[in-house]
Amino acid sequence: MEKRPVIHRWMIMVLTFLAGYVNVEGIFEYNVTVSHYSGNISNFSVSLIKGDKARALLLISCIILFFLGSFLIGLVNQRDIRTPRDRYKWILFFQGIGLMVVYHHFEFTLPYLLAFYMGIQNGAFALYRGIRVRFTHMTGYLTEAALETAAHFRGNKRGKYIIFYLISMFSFAFGGISAALIEIYNPDILVPLSAILYFVVAFGLHKTTKID
Repeated sequence: MEKRPVIHRWMIMVLTFLAGYVNVEGIFEYNVTVSHYSGNISNFSVSLIKGDKARALLLISCIILFFLGSFLIGLVNQRDIRTPRDRYKWILFFQGIGLMVVYHHFEFTLPYLLAFYMGIQNGAFALYRGIRVRFTHMTGYLTEAALETAAHFRGNKRGKYIIFYLISMFSFAFGGISAALIEIYNPDILVPLSAILYFVVAFGLHKTTKID
């Protein structure tokens, strides 16, 4: 049986927290949800019809960069669609460096970088007890939580994953709440703190990812 990389639950929650944090960062600074794209595609359509070229360009650029982030992860992977920990920890580390460089020298490109990062993060999912984890896809988690609840009521053992999905959504929301509070009370550290979080996650991933 092929061995597969599995990530510990608390590390999944930290990565999901980070996605929620970065998404609210994009909302506050640029009014763009950089972590999910159903709304962005709809808003792009509206902006295009209204003739808001600047807004439409921002949105389509984020959509493309999200795609390219996931595409990059697809190129890095050699087997299946799971990212080996030794590669992903370095990707996270350099994401932190890139965020600091852009923040200090090319801040106008920040929403594009964040969209690219979220594409990387959502493309590089982990496995947890047989569940495929997507760190930014809360719409999917909400759907899965509902389906798991229905399975539980039918007596299906799949219902045991309800708590995992609910905690994941809470982690994403808590990341967003944290970013919002920082933006209100100390906005100067909003972006640098997200860079630090990337470093912390890279180190934590190195220490906690295992083979199962």
